[in-house]
Amino acid sequence: MSDPLRIALVAEGKTDIVVLRAAIGALLENREFVTRQLCPEFSNSFGRSIGGGWAAVYLWCRETVEQQGNQAKDRSFFGSHDLLVLHVDADVAGIEYSSDTRVRDAPSGLPCSHPCPPASAITDALRRVVLGWLGETSVPPLTVLCTPSKSTETWVLAALFPDEATNLAIELECRRDFEVILQRMPSDRRLIRSTGKQIMEYRKREGQIRLAWPQVRANCSEAERFSQEFLAALLAS
Repeated sequence: MSDPLRIALVAEGKTDIVVLRAAIGALLENREFVTRQLCPEFSNSFGRSIGGGWAAVYLWCRETVEQQGNQAKDRSFFGSHDLLVLHVDADVAGIEYSSDTRVRDAPSGLPCSHPCPPASAITDALRRVVLGWLGETSVPPLTVLCTPSKSTETWVLAALFPDEATNLAIELECRRDFEVILQRMPSDRRLIRSTGKQIMEYRKREGQIRLAWPQVRANCSEAERFSQEFLAALLAS
């Protein structure tokens, strides 16, 4: 029996981690895997609070590169992980670096928004920005980028509420209001409340999202891209 696949996860938030685990479980089918959440975290190797959100991912990328003193492809933690999944929602393409006080001496690149559809116009631009955070111009080996359009909640809606997703008038991956839609669901189906995303509700539905992953791939081009690139990285590992 082969050892479990070791996957490091860098994401904007804890609920994104749940969705990523569901997707990875679906892609790996019966193969065992273990995950380690590198981001979001609330303290880093420099003793500073990081928290979550896109800026936390940015800081993780920059500090990881600084620690290595070289490009991201030389990261030493690959001795203890087989793959790295790096997540940033596509709505970050419309954000200014100055919108988060944690970011200092920011590089160029944001905002990088484009008309949608197609979703890829935005995600392609954002992926170039994220690679810049890593000091790279192409995706490093053993690394998989994950850029849901406009957010991970697009995938959640497609997985858990396919009828609602089908009935939406605007192309699924171009809507910005899925958190509002999920917050308006009946109480027993509600993953987001006025107090924020309910991590326990997401965790309860991880198995459902995993089972529904084929329909998410069929309806969301970025889910399909993530799936294909994850499997390709797995073969190359």
